[in-house]
Amino acid sequence: MKKKRRKAPATNELLPCINYLHGDVVDDEFRAACQYEYARESQVLRRAAQLLRNNPKADMGDIASQIESEFHCVSWFFSTDWGLIWQCPSFPEKGWNQLSDAERADLLCGLPISAAKVRPVFLGDLILLTPYLNQLKEIADKARAESKEERAAGRPRRKVHPILELKNTPFVLVLVPFDYRKSKKRILQEIDKWLELPENKARFDKHKPKDEAGTGKEAKDRLKDLAAWRLYNKLGCEKALEFAARNRKRDERGQPRPFHDPRQGQSKKVPVNEADLYSEESGFLKAKTRAKDYLAEIIPWEFSEDAKGPVTFGQEMVEEFKKILKRRPKDF
Repeated sequence: MKKKRRKAPATNELLPCINYLHGDVVDDEFRAACQYEYARESQVLRRAAQLLRNNPKADMGDIASQIESEFHCVSWFFSTDWGLIWQCPSFPEKGWNQLSDAERADLLCGLPISAAKVRPVFLGDLILLTPYLNQLKEIADKARAESKEERAAGRPRRKVHPILELKNTPFVLVLVPFDYRKSKKRILQEIDKWLELPENKARFDKHKPKDEAGTGKEAKDRLKDLAAWRLYNKLGCEKALEFAARNRKRDERGQPRPFHDPRQGQSKKVPVNEADLYSEESGFLKAKTRAKDYLAEIIPWEFSEDAKGPVTFGQEMVEEFKKILKRRPKDF
């Protein structure tokens, strides 16, 4: 009689957590990886991805209606950043580090990118920019009407430039004319001069980061919290500690590496590169609390009843985008 084989614990899907416990992310894109990984916890985004996977030719308006009927939520998931995530072919099955280079490149068109690596200026998808272009048109129409009044009154016409500040965000959309008869050096000099204007200096001062919130350091911390929570949720305290210790990464000399942001004094008997992930269960519980708080902060529409979420690039156009979907759904 054959003995039944015991099923091996399903830990393969947890191996990617080890990278985050050590603070490792492909190309150091911690902020983008953080937003993507926390998006994998969202039932709304997972459901939107499933609907699209079930019918790749599905109308976006139909997906929006289906999600709203199931979750009774606003269409925050259609904003540029979240929309790119759930439309990624490998979401939510694969983690950030497991995505293809092409998939990560597509996501970086709308997710926060590392300040350490210089990339070409991001040009948004024209379809997604339609609401902003409509706003510029409204501003132009108003300026045209005012210009007639000023001309009739004998006053000089007030110039209105194609600049649109996105409320409650650090983003400003500007239509900049490039004269390619000029040298690259000359064009850069002219852009630099424009950025030195008083109104732009005021914008830099207004949006200058004052602490670690929203930085790569915070993202790295939150990724470790999420990874620890996932291990604890699947394995429990003791097995999660064993899993982390057994799979911890090593440096080029073969020596064990410390986990990201090890707490000095966590272990008085061994150096930090040999210390356990946490010394007791409370470490996992605190990580879980921080991860859940962060979810409520960045996706309040799903994880918090009270908090008002920060506006990210693209979220301001959600309501306008919904109107466009209803008016001309087949264009999308």
